[in-house]
Amino acid sequence: MNKQQSNQMASLRKKLIAAIAMLLVACIMTVSSTYAWFTLSTAPEVKGISTNIGANGNLEIALGTVDSFIDGNEPSSGTNTSIDVTNDYKVSNITWGNLIDLSEGYGLDKINLYPSQLNFTAGGTTAINRTSPLKFPKYGADGRVTTLDGNTLLGQADATGVFTNTAGTQYAGVSAVGSSSSVSKRAFAVKNGKLAIMSYKRAAQDVAIGIIANNGDDLAMIALNKALQDGDMEILETMIADLTTANNNISESIKAAVQVFLASDQSGLTDDTLWEAAAGLAEGKDIVGFIDALKTAADSQNVTIPTELDSVIDQYKAIKQNLINAKEELDKGSDWATVSAAVAYLLKTEGIMFQGVKDSYTLQEVKDEIGTEMKMDGEIAMDLMDAVTSNQFKILFSADSGVFGDIATLTGSYTTSMTFPSGVSVSGIPATLLNGRPVVVESGSTLKPKGDLDIMAESSAIAGLQAPAASSDPNAVLTNTYGYLVDLLFRTNAADSQLLLQTDAAGRIYENGSEDTQGNGANVTFTITAEYTKAKIDALAKAFRVVFMDKDGKIIAVAGLNTDDNGAIVGTVTGNAYKVNLYLYNYTLADDGALTLGTKKTDAALCDMPSNLQVGISALVYLEGKDITNKEAGVFDSLQSTMNLQFSSSVDLTPMDYSDLQGQGQAGETPAPEEPVEP
Repeated sequence: MNKQQSNQMASLRKKLIAAIAMLLVACIMTVSSTYAWFTLSTAPEVKGISTNIGANGNLEIALGTVDSFIDGNEPSSGTNTSIDVTNDYKVSNITWGNLIDLSEGYGLDKINLYPSQLNFTAGGTTAINRTSPLKFPKYGADGRVTTLDGNTLLGQADATGVFTNTAGTQYAGVSAVGSSSSVSKRAFAVKNGKLAIMSYKRAAQDVAIGIIANNGDDLAMIALNKALQDGDMEILETMIADLTTANNNISESIKAAVQVFLASDQSGLTDDTLWEAAAGLAEGKDIVGFIDALKTAADSQNVTIPTELDSVIDQYKAIKQNLINAKEELDKGSDWATVSAAVAYLLKTEGIMFQGVKDSYTLQEVKDEIGTEMKMDGEIAMDLMDAVTSNQFKILFSADSGVFGDIATLTGSYTTSMTFPSGVSVSGIPATLLNGRPVVVESGSTLKPKGDLDIMAESSAIAGLQAPAASSDPNAVLTNTYGYLVDLLFRTNAADSQLLLQTDAAGRIYENGSEDTQGNGANVTFTITAEYTKAKIDALAKAFRVVFMDKDGKIIAVAGLNTDDNGAIVGTVTGNAYKVNLYLYNYTLADDGALTLGTKKTDAALCDMPSNLQVGISALVYLEGKDITNKEAGVFDSLQSTMNLQFSSSVDLTPMDYSDLQGQGQAGETPAPEEPVEP
């Protein structure tokens, strides 16, 4: 090989993407970016008549389809299947790669896991019934379970987020497991939409409550106009991000109301095809984008949204703009003069009140009376001190206190508590007396349990809506869901390898790279709320099961959430996020389908991986019914959680030495041109 050829080969090597050392399946959870992978070695080097190919180890994954998972055909490969190119996870997920993202488009966020048990094929506990993998309880007149029904169905989400099953259809990929009644899809959409309005409203409220409870010391400093330290800018950024999440839930609540209207007989969309197309426009949009899409869509342009929604939409837009403004101000610098402009959009001190026994007072009124000399003999000071000693003292965020009050106007008043920083007093009232005091966020000028979203839901424009009379429909609607099934394909070019469940976070592509290529490990992250405390979550988490099975339904491994030697759930809490790792467990099966976890396994092997042959496994996720009682499940709302599944190989896989992903290079970048080489 001459010098020019050698340099050309070196240039080509720099363009090759690293092979996968680890890979991540992100179930329900958004991952910031992904990279296409297909089998490339370093370019062949020809010496005489021999060809040497640079070798590497890799482990690939694809989401199964009927064609690939059931019929056994090979998924496709190629860079044109990358999400960066297609902008469509449903396309990139079903091709060989290192990441499957199920966060959008599969309806997993719409699934509620009700207690159930495994349903075996005839003949014992050898294999799970692929088409009806779970049994669900049926209840008698006294409320007790009378029988377990094995007639569950697999269903996949349509454009409206409703899971349906068509008789005789095979399902693969991502499927809900549920039961069906005779209700029509539109009637089910109306019913579920009304429930979703309140569910998202409560979710928004829970986020706001968590921000105050978890950041009370920082909020207190802000309220007292104390300069934050440079390192506390991250706290404000997190606060803005969390408030944005709360406002996004408000948007989802209003979207649910629009969905109810579209599915009703008042929308004018008498044709189910038109209704599904209109409802499907909500995917990936906030309420404003959804309304705009409805106005411009050819089949939906005559739909007139009820005017009762105008006010709540305007309030959502105002909150969104204030949060955008706060972030823009925060990005300008970290000095207090700059940061205070950002804070003004979040929390307005003139709207903060202190509740005494006789009356409530603004922060300025308290300061004016007590003054810098800390005179504690005035009427306000005495009233507040009386309130503290009689346990009646409260901190009020009124309607004009900023974003927190704006959220309360929509969701209704809410109460939490605040911890003050040590050594800080509010105009003479020591922090030791203030800690743990109630913080009440008012809706409007007074405490109102119902906000504008409640009023919207109870209005005649929404509450009284009904679906059109049902017509013949070959689809069975899953009216209750008990679990879900994810079908996965794997292959490796390594010899004598086993597929492992990777609990610890590990790089998906190479060990030392950018954050975008790192995996999060196998875990479940729950959201702690006022109703779902850590203790309540722990009681439910013991029933969480992930059953791995082969294509024939034979169980190959069972995963549960991390426990100590006494069976107590072990996880980490960061703010409202409660993360618990998944491990493989020894287990026992009863004839009725009950699955009991034993001790934690010492290895993480799922199955053998023959070299260059695709292996298909399914992950069935459900709550074990025998471990759930009304005591654990008896709360008002559903528990929110996200799950990650990460896998690895038992053989050390070596990525290529050259990669655009390593160092400063990023996927998709074009390397700088090299200097011309003399012949």
